[in-house]
Amino acid sequence: MYKDDIEKRIIEMMDHPKTVAWGEMGLDYHYDFSERPVQREVFARQLKKAVEVNKSIIIHSREAEEGMPP
Repeated sequence: MYKDDIEKRIIEMMDHPKTVAWGEMGLDYHYDFSERPVQREVFARQLKKAVEVNKSIIIHSREAEEGMPP
């Protein structure tokens, strides 16, 4: 489960000079280990944080194209 303390640790790692991107992040509708609305919420949250720390992103998407909100 994605929690604030996990996100804090990821953001700390983003400061390392060898860290060039935040990833992989995204949606996995094949296994559905997390509810889809939760996956979308975490994905949006991570995207915003990646922009805040000025890092590129690596996106994971598995069977998530259909059913996405416009």
